[in-house]
Amino acid sequence: MNDYLFNDDFDFDEDDDDFNPSPELDEKIRNYHIALRRKNRNWTDLPTADIIEHLVEYCLVNEKYDEALDFCNLWIEYYPQAYEAHNTRCYTFICLSRFREAITAADDALELSPYETEAIINKAIAYEGLGDPEQTLELIQQALELDPDNEVFLEYLANIYRTLDMIEEALDVMEGLIERFPEEPEYYAFSAFCCDLLDDYDKSIDYCKQAIDLDPYNEHYWFNLAIGYASAEEYEETIDALKMMLAINEKSFSALLTLGKTYSILEDSETAIKYLQQALILKPNDIDAIMQIASAYMQEEDYTQAINYFNYALRTHPLHNKIIFGLAICYSSIGKLDKAIQYFDKAIEIRPDYPPFIFFKADLLCLYERYADALELYNQLLAMDANNATYHFFAGKCYFYLDDNYSAIRCFSSSIMLITAACEVMEEIDLIADCFFWLSKIYARQSLFAESVSFLIKSFDFCPEKKLQYLSEFPELLNKQFSKYNKQLKQEEKRKSKK
Repeated sequence: MNDYLFNDDFDFDEDDDDFNPSPELDEKIRNYHIALRRKNRNWTDLPTADIIEHLVEYCLVNEKYDEALDFCNLWIEYYPQAYEAHNTRCYTFICLSRFREAITAADDALELSPYETEAIINKAIAYEGLGDPEQTLELIQQALELDPDNEVFLEYLANIYRTLDMIEEALDVMEGLIERFPEEPEYYAFSAFCCDLLDDYDKSIDYCKQAIDLDPYNEHYWFNLAIGYASAEEYEETIDALKMMLAINEKSFSALLTLGKTYSILEDSETAIKYLQQALILKPNDIDAIMQIASAYMQEEDYTQAINYFNYALRTHPLHNKIIFGLAICYSSIGKLDKAIQYFDKAIEIRPDYPPFIFFKADLLCLYERYADALELYNQLLAMDANNATYHFFAGKCYFYLDDNYSAIRCFSSSIMLITAACEVMEEIDLIADCFFWLSKIYARQSLFAESVSFLIKSFDFCPEKKLQYLSEFPELLNKQFSKYNKQLKQEEKRKSKK
C-alpha cells in the first residue's frame, strides 16, 4: 500500500485483500477523521468517492470503528441509494455496541433491498445485542426462508435455540449440519453439549469422541469429553480425559481445576489438593480454585489450612457468602462456637433468604444445647417454607429439649403428615422413623407407656435396623414384651464394652 499512501485517490486495487496496518495510512486517516468533524468542511481535504469503500474496509479490519462510521456516513452522502453503504454502517454500529442505531441502519438497508439476507442477519445480531433472542430467532428464520441451506445461518439458528433453552431444536439443527458436513468437528462438539444438557450422557460422550477423532489434539474437545463423563458420574474416565488434555497442554487451568474437583468427589482429597495447587500457580486469585482447595482441606480435616485459604479469598471477595459460610463450618468443626456463629450471622446478613445458612446455624446451636435460640431459627425457616417436613422435625426436637411436649408432638406429627401427603415415605423413610421414635420418647417421658410402645413399634416398621439404637434409650420399656430384644441389647452392650 505504501505506493499510494499520499496520493489523493490512493489507487486501491479492488482485488487486493492486504489491509495490514500502515502507520502512514493511519496518519492520513486521522487527518480525514478530523476533517470530517469540522463544521465547515473543505471537500478537498476529504477522501474521494472512489476510495471511500476501501477506507471503510481498512478501518473495520484494523478495528478503527469510529473512523469507519464516519467514512460510512460519507459513503452514504456520496451514494445515498447504496445498499452496501447502509449495511456496512449497520455492521459498524454493531462493532461499536450501538445496537439500536444498528437496527435503524439495517432497516435503511432493507428498504433499499428487502431480500438481502446479510442485512437481515445484521439486524438479528443487533437484537441479540439488545438481549432480545426471540426477535433474533424470528429474523434468522426469515433469512433462512430466503437461503435455507446457508451453513452460517444454520449455526446461528442453533446458537439462538440454545440461548432460548430450546435444546432439542438446537440439536436437530446441528445433527442436520453433521449429515451435510460430517468432517466438521465443531458440529459434533456442539451436539455433545446439547446432549449433555438433555441428560443424554451416552450420546454426549459419543459425539465428543467423534469430534476428537476428527481433531485429536484439540484440548477443548477432550475437556468436553471429561465433562460428559463427569455428568454421567464416570469419574475414572473423567480423569483419563483430563489427563489427555494435560498431555496436549500441561498448563491447562481448566483441566487442573476439574481434576481437583473430580478427586474431591472421589474423596481423594490429597490428590485433589495436588492438582488444585498447580491450578493456583497458573491463576493465584481464581476464586473457584481457592474455594475448591479450601474444601479439599476441610475434607482432610485440616481446618487450619482451609481457614487460611478462605481468609485469602475473603480479601478480594469480602461479601462472598460461600466463603463466609465455609469459615463458619470450619470454626464450628474445631469447636470455636462464637467465631462460627459470627460468620454464620454474616452469611445470613448477606443472604437472609437462603435457608441452608439459617439451617446450619440452628444445627450448630442445637449441638451446643442452645435449643431456644435454635428453635427461633427453625421457626424462621418454617415461616419461609411451612411444608418442609425436615424443619418441623428439628423444631420438634428443640421443643422436646425445652420440655414443651405439646408443641413437640405437634411438630413431629406435622412432619409425618407432610411426608405421607406428599407420598414421599420411601424417600424420607429415615425421617419418618425418627419422628415416630421421638414421639415414643415424649410419651415414655410422661409415663404413657402404651402410647410410647405403639409409636416405637411404628418406628421399627419403617426402620428395623435402628431397633437396638432406639431401644437403648428406653430402659422402662425393656419388659417381657421386648424380651427378644433384651438379649440382643445385652450382647450389643457387651460387644461395645470389649472395645
